[in-house]
Amino acid sequence: MNPIISNRYAKALFLLAKKDSLLNEINNEAQSLIDFFSSHNDARLLLINPVISKEKKLNVFQKSFNGKLSSLMLSFVRLVIERGRYRNLNNMLEQYIEIYKKEKNIISLELVTSKNISDSLKKKIHQKLGSQENVIFKETVDPKILGGILIRLNDLQYDATVKNKLNNVRKAFKI
Repeated sequence: MNPIISNRYAKALFLLAKKDSLLNEINNEAQSLIDFFSSHNDARLLLINPVISKEKKLNVFQKSFNGKLSSLMLSFVRLVIERGRYRNLNNMLEQYIEIYKKEKNIISLELVTSKNISDSLKKKIHQKLGSQENVIFKETVDPKILGGILIRLNDLQYDATVKNKLNNVRKAFKI
């Protein structure tokens, strides 16, 4: 998977979607395709299998998604398959979503805790961000962190977990 290729295709899709005022629709379709391929392993394997011809891949894709996706997204996927870049399709769609988020000033915030947190704590965290409307808030419960909180804000990470603090103590004492 080549990130340069994925980025170029994603930028091209973004520019076409912006020109046709389809940014939101293409974003939703990209997310639904990512979800589809991650939940249907057979479809993903069919797409990335180099033994299966491009024509068969195109036929299966068109039969599966005709009428469910915009003509721009169908054309994009057809181009990706015809050019033999089908292994990068998922990365291209993820890159498109990232470009879309930057364009719309959308912030991705992920909270990882060992237990579900209260609504009042969620509100406080939301207020600390300046109550911005463009925040995608995702909460994940991971008992492996033992306690505390891990906050991921776009590319930044604040780790105040018990697991991290124990690891720091181990490193200090070289245990």
